[in-house]
Amino acid sequence: YSPGTVYDNAGNSTACAAQTVKIDKTKPTCGTWSGDSDVWEQGSRTIKISCNDTGGAGCKKSSYEKTFSSGTKKTSEVSFELVDNAGNKETCKATKNIYIDNDAPKCGSWSGTSSTWTNNNRTIKVKCDANGGSPCSSSEYNVKTYSSGTTKKDDLSYTIFDQVGNSKTCKKDGANIYVDKDKPTIKSRFCDNHNYNGEGFLPAGVTALVWYNEDVSPGVIAKRDLVTVPAIGVQNVVEGNTKREWLQHYCNTKITIKKYKLCDKAGNCSEIKNLDYTCPCPKKS
Repeated sequence: YSPGTVYDNAGNSTACAAQTVKIDKTKPTCGTWSGDSDVWEQGSRTIKISCNDTGGAGCKKSSYEKTFSSGTKKTSEVSFELVDNAGNKETCKATKNIYIDNDAPKCGSWSGTSSTWTNNNRTIKVKCDANGGSPCSSSEYNVKTYSSGTTKKDDLSYTIFDQVGNSKTCKKDGANIYVDKDKPTIKSRFCDNHNYNGEGFLPAGVTALVWYNEDVSPGVIAKRDLVTVPAIGVQNVVEGNTKREWLQHYCNTKITIKKYKLCDKAGNCSEIKNLDYTCPCPKKS
């Protein structure tokens, strides 16, 4: 653009130099988005967009960005206002994949516990809840397997993880285990020589004994103080002779025990064979 020649009142003139005038009324345009992902990540993720300008003034910034760094977020609507050097503005908006997870998974339900005695192995498990973010590294964890000894209850603790490394320690105090792999103990004393009154012959906490009277000669034997089973007691079975009948038959008489088998409620058994006993006659009280 040339403004031409200017004159004063005396007729003097000056040619004005040509001037360039730039006018930009064109808004910048949304460029390329970057940084989004559908792969879970622990930490932060930065979403960016580039700025394009065809009006001539040029973008004030070549790119814009927003960082997500807390909590758990799968997607989010991201918005930027782009500005060029002439002041024209454009809003760019889109729903982008964020996929950041900074929250611990949740402890799910426990399984495998029981209040029924068993002599099989028992494995206690806990499930993992992803808590809305990255999947758990395993949907269910084997916390502990009980394969020996006797355990009634136990305090359990196990740390679960999601796939990006967040963790949570799950606890269950006083969990019912009820695993018994220990055989009951048969005592060596089979005679009861005190407090004879013709009544009750089972020790406290023991309801009955498992035995085979068809394999005992000359007949059945008394059942007092035969066994110590502190963990779970013994099974209920049909009993043989009463205490009074045994005393009448067996005091001062040799008893040959061909086979005696004792099992606890978990199925563990102990057995003795071919033992001879002579029980003295007790004094009546």
